[in-house]
Formats: sequence, C-alpha cells, structure tokens
Amino acid sequence: MKTDKIYHAITSAIIVVVLSFVLPLSAACVITAMIGCAKEAFDNISKTGIPENGDLLADAIGIFAGFIVKLVVDYIFL
Repeated sequence: MKTDKIYHAITSAIIVVVLSFVLPLSAACVITAMIGCAKEAFDNISKTGIPENGDLLADAIGIFAGFIVKLVVDYIFL
C-alpha cells in the first residue's frame, strides 16, 4: 500500500472516531465517506491532484477501522 493510501485510511479513521463523539456513529461514517468523495471530486475538477479509486478504497478501509475502534472503545468504557 502506498504512503498516500495509508494517509487516506488513517485520516478517515480519525475523522470517524472524532465525529462519533458528537454525532451518531452511522452519521460519522456517512459524513467521512462524503468528505473522501468530495476530496476526489476536487482533485478531478481542480487538476491539482490525481483522482484515484484506490484513494476511495483506502477511505473505506479507514472508515471501517474507525467504526470498529469506536465500537470497541464504547464496549470497553461504556
């Protein structure tokens, strides 16, 4: 996995966990997915980056990881 993909996954996981403290977990996941799609759309429109399906896949993996982390944290501490 390229470094860029790792950054996408980690960033998505962090966004999900942070948002889930103020929003329902499902909403945090959807908003994070929308942010990832918007970033790729911006790359396509602005031509400052290269839109890649791999980035979206890495975002999805990060969202799933953040989802699992939040469930485990809630299970342990709540």
